[in-house]
Amino acid sequence: MGTSKTSVKPTIGICFLSFGINIFAGIEHALYNLCNGFNDNDIDVHIYSGYLSGDEDKIGNISIYRSFLLPSKLPKGDKTVRSILSLNKTAINEEILEFIKSKKITHAYICDPLWGIVQTTEAWKNIDIPMILSFHVLNTKDLLLEATTVPYHLYTTVSDYLRTQIQTQAKFRNIQVIPNSVEISRYRKEITPAPSNSPIIFCNARISPEKGIIYLVNCFPEILKIFSKAELWLCGGKYPFGNQDSYFFKIQKAITDHGITKNVRIMPKLKWDEIPNYIHQATLVVMPSLQETFGIAALEAMACGKPLVVTNVGNLPSLTKNASIIVKPNSSASLRDGILKVLQNEELYDALSKKGSTLVQKYSNKTVAQKFVKLIKTV
Repeated sequence: MGTSKTSVKPTIGICFLSFGINIFAGIEHALYNLCNGFNDNDIDVHIYSGYLSGDEDKIGNISIYRSFLLPSKLPKGDKTVRSILSLNKTAINEEILEFIKSKKITHAYICDPLWGIVQTTEAWKNIDIPMILSFHVLNTKDLLLEATTVPYHLYTTVSDYLRTQIQTQAKFRNIQVIPNSVEISRYRKEITPAPSNSPIIFCNARISPEKGIIYLVNCFPEILKIFSKAELWLCGGKYPFGNQDSYFFKIQKAITDHGITKNVRIMPKLKWDEIPNYIHQATLVVMPSLQETFGIAALEAMACGKPLVVTNVGNLPSLTKNASIIVKPNSSASLRDGILKVLQNEELYDALSKKGSTLVQKYSNKTVAQKFVKLIKTV
């Protein structure tokens, strides 16, 4: 498998099990934004995926090869992925090679050691173009160790935080950081925010344990003591790759037990192009996460010029810097104090808004895609 440095415009092929639009999951949204960034730079991009997250063969200018050989349901999660990829690996290998040939792919972007398909099926053994392995989450140690034996040409990850976590599990040479991105122009809309005496607190995250929503719900009664007309907006869309019903019921029970039902709005699943409108209507965005390898919801808030209150976990402090109030995780009291600090200080509110609007500029789809293209041209 040879490598070459080239100035020729690349054609990128992305291998990822569940590419789609309006999926309530971070990697899917991040890949969609990256693909739009490629298009903004006049770079052709094609996707090899399955039917797990949609059946479209084209989304905007992004062409998608949907394979019936890949899992369309995940009754046992990643165990199902491993099983089906192993069972169909010969046919999948042939299909991937045909995909690369027919689309004239020059660089293969493998998104995740497992969900990127190529590693588990051993398709890499027959791929003769540069392969880039991209990490968006911390995988299991066996997958990481296996990845060190595959001759990938480059490794990328979405944050310094995740890079450090990966290197504690397995040693990779020179992992480059290519962060997630956002289409800034889509968030630049003039919508009047809620009046200061009736603030809207928006948490643009799924209702699942790792997002720490329970701590936000439990602190909200304290917010209502000062801002009696305040509202808390939560996203009710279900995570498509796991059952979170028990946690959702826990959140509903907490809302009822606190007697705050009339002040809490659990929205149905939102389409991606609806999210900017909700953020603009909000007064501030809160991320009470217990873990975050990146934090794309923070980018969306900053793109809308909204102040942030985030927990001191994962990549959030590094990402939001001085555009946010950073509080302790696992603490309703810390969340309460952080939220009230922003709501009760107009000067601070305006400063956070302006800093976020400036900071987010380097995370535009076009800018991040340019960084990636420059990197892959070195191989």
